[in-house]
Amino acid sequence: MRGEYDLVDPPNRLVYTWQWDHEDYPPRRVDMRLSIMKMGKTHLVVEHEAASEEERSSYQQGWEFFLPQLGDAAAAASDHN
Repeated sequence: MRGEYDLVDPPNRLVYTWQWDHEDYPPRRVDMRLSIMKMGKTHLVVEHEAASEEERSSYQQGWEFFLPQLGDAAAAASDHN
C-alpha cells in the first residue's frame, strides 16, 4: 500500500490518498475530520472516495470493522498514561 498526505492539521483533519500496490486503479482519497467533544470523546467523520457502489460498500464495512478497534486501542493507551 502507498499514498500521500495531502493535509495534516492536528487535531482537526487528516486528508490522504492510498492505493494497493497490486491493483491498477487511481489512488482513493480519504478525508477524516475530528471534533473534540465533552468528556474526552472525539467525533470523527470519514469520507472515503469510491468509484462504485460496490467499492463504497466494501470501504464502509472496513471502516465499521476497524474504527471500533482503533477506539479501543486509543482508550487502552490512555488508561496506561
